[in-house]
Formats: sequence, C-alpha cells, structure tokens
Amino acid sequence: MKKFKLFLAAFAVMCGMSANAQSWTGSYAGEGQYYLFNVGKAQFFTKGNGWGTQASTTADLNGALIEQLIPEGSYYVLRPLEGVFENSTWGLEHLSGGTVYTDQSRGKLSTWEFVQNGTYENGCPLYNIISRENHGGGEGAYLLASADNTIVGPGTEADKDSDYAKWILLPTDLTADQAEILVAEFAIAGYKAKYNALREEMLAIGDVDVAAADALADAATDEAGFNGAMTALREAAINYLFTTNVAEPVDVTNVWIVNPAPYANADGWTVTDGEHTSQWASNPINFDAANQCAETWSNCGAKLKQTIYNLPAGEYELTAIAFTRENFGDDHITMNAYLNAGNTYLALVTIDPDAVNNRTQANEWFNNGNGVNKLPFTLEAPAESLEIGLEADVQHDAWMVWRSFSLTYKSLPVTDGISTVETKAVNGDALYDLQGRRVAQPTKGIYIVNGKKVIK
Repeated sequence: MKKFKLFLAAFAVMCGMSANAQSWTGSYAGEGQYYLFNVGKAQFFTKGNGWGTQASTTADLNGALIEQLIPEGSYYVLRPLEGVFENSTWGLEHLSGGTVYTDQSRGKLSTWEFVQNGTYENGCPLYNIISRENHGGGEGAYLLASADNTIVGPGTEADKDSDYAKWILLPTDLTADQAEILVAEFAIAGYKAKYNALREEMLAIGDVDVAAADALADAATDEAGFNGAMTALREAAINYLFTTNVAEPVDVTNVWIVNPAPYANADGWTVTDGEHTSQWASNPINFDAANQCAETWSNCGAKLKQTIYNLPAGEYELTAIAFTRENFGDDHITMNAYLNAGNTYLALVTIDPDAVNNRTQANEWFNNGNGVNKLPFTLEAPAESLEIGLEADVQHDAWMVWRSFSLTYKSLPVTDGISTVETKAVNGDALYDLQGRRVAQPTKGIYIVNGKKVIK
C-alpha cells in the first residue's frame, strides 16, 4: 500500500498537481452527460455481453459508455450519446428475466432513480441506481455489477450497501491518466476488502494465526500480492484445524473450495460434458451469471468436479444448491444426478418437469430456498486429497442445474490407521455400484450399501 501511495504522489507531481490534489472528481446527479463507474468492480459502465448490448463493465476508458441523464420528474431517463446506436432514442432498460440492456427502451420513458448511499474519502457522492419503470416486475431494481464477470444485472434491496451496487458519476472530460489512477485506486481497495472478508472468516474458525498473512497484505500493491496473502490465510486456517479439536461445526468453504459458486464460470473446477442417448444433440455445460445458475441437459455422465487437498480427520457436511428433474411425458423417468465427496454419493433433489423449465425459473426456485442437498461424510484419518462435485446419470439424458457449494467441518479425535472416507447412510438401504451410481434393480455383483461392500 505504501508503494501505491508513493506512485500516486509521483503521478501528481508529474501532472503539475500537489501531492494532496485530487487526481479525479465525481459529480452529483443532475441533467447532463457522465461516465458511470462501479465502486466494487472498479470498472466503467459499458455494453457488450449477450447480443452485444447487455449492460457490462470495462476497465478501459475508451470502451466506457457515456450516458445522458434526462430529467423525468424526480427520476432520469438514461440514453447513450447520439451515434452509439443506430437510434439515439434507445436507452437503458431493465427487462424481465433479470437482464439490463443498453439499447432497449426505444423511445419509452424507462426511468432510473439516483439515491446517494455514502461518500468517498475525497467527498465524491456514491449512488445506488434504481430502475423504476418498464423492467418487467414493477418493483425497484438496483443496478448491480458482478464480482465474477463483467455483466451488470438487477440487484435487490439486500444488495444496496454492497460496493457492487454503488456507482460514481464522472465528468466526460476525465482523462486517460485520471481514469488509470481511478481504476487502480478502487481495485486496490477491492482487493483489500476481499482479503479482510476472508480474514474475518478464518478468525471465525478459531484462534488462527494470521500474522504472516497480514504482513503480506500490508506489502501488497496489486491483485497477485493480495492473492498471495489470501493463500497464506487459508494455509494458516488449515494448520490450525490440524492441531485443534474443534467442538462445534464451522464453515470452512473458503478454506478449501475454489470458486464455491460456479454459476458464472468453471474456474477451479473440471468440467466433463458427457454424451447423449436421445435424438437431441448433447449440450455443453452453460454458465449464466445473470440468473445465478449453471446447467447441463441432454447429457449422460456430465460432471463438475474439484479436488481439494490436505484435509484433517473429522466429520464434514458438503452442501450443494442443485437439482435434477423427471423427464417430460407419461413415463416420468427420473434423470438422476448425484453430489459426491470421495466415494460418498447423494442423489440430488428431483423436481417435477412442470415446476422449472429454464434457468430463469431455476434462479427463482433457488431464491425461494429450494434445492438444498446435504451430504455428511467422515474422514477417520487425514486425507491428502478428496474429489467433490456433481455428476449426471449415465443411463438417461439428465438436466442438472446448480448454483453453489459449501463445506462445514467438525473435528474428531485423530486415530491411527489408513486414511479413508467412511460413507454415511444418506439414502437408507439404497444400493450403489462401485462407481457410486445408484442401482434400482441390481443383478449379481458387488454393491455398496450404507457405506459397506455387499455381494448380491
């Protein structure tokens, strides 16, 4: 951080400013033309996803979209400068389905309210931008940047205090040098905030020694430096869990799982698209940040897997927000999919085909608290590695949808012996083959029942 402040001071001198002069200034909402800058993402508002006009963010000032704020009562119509689109009367609108487009109002008065929510340290006002009309739902929707990618979509009242729902209005005479400093300043603040959030999580586990990680964070001046500090936090937590008998379950999701909400991308996960048996073409796994879920359909054996490392002995519970469903038609074949931790498997929640039929409906279904799958398992001894994840049935073309994973831990007294995973009875007397697949009508062979091998 010290190096970054020295850089700012040096830059100010080069530009003929005093070291205390502001390198950029923000504006209060009013009629005029502005760049919109997102605080949490540290990027400018633009277009480009979806059809090329879905609201997005960019770190490049040259790609930033200048918006006109046109008063309409106490709200504003937001339109891009003339020439950006074929029809300059088109403007920003939040459509149904959780999508914000920059070219959809087409002459309609799609209005947005600017509500101040805080002030930056240089006195710049921070705003929530709230859709008030023509966005499919009637209720207000907060313009929200994504932490995972560049898509901008609607947020809820619960999001309003997040930095990803806070925007700065910047004058259009902002220079490239000022923009570079602005992006770097907020990016550093964002990295520091992520570090502090993870630090609080690790300290909630117990008396984790975070001194070494704090030293790395204090010296960090870029994303790589803060990533190194966060790796040190996780290592400190693992060391603590190996040497301490934790009495109560603790959330250790961010100690071990990389990208625990893989609905925007597969970072940290291995993806297998699988095969198909029906007349329909096999479909790859689709990630949908706007609807906060990912899916694969018309696939047999599609997988989303991650290997986690260096786990202490103890009781665990792996949770996935996910589901599969029965097929359409009179036969209602269950298109099975499973959550696994090592060799322990749990059939996912299965829904009726009429309940949910697309990612938008899946998002709503998850938002209502559905799709919770809890898989308990025990490590009798430390495990160097353990595979976790989801996989679809190999016999039927499954539709498998997911949002996120979490992991909780409760330690047990460490005993001597071989590192094993003990399967718990999560499905009664259900039978599984040696690949962990549930078998409804077993033939002769070896199966797993309640975690034990049996011969039929």
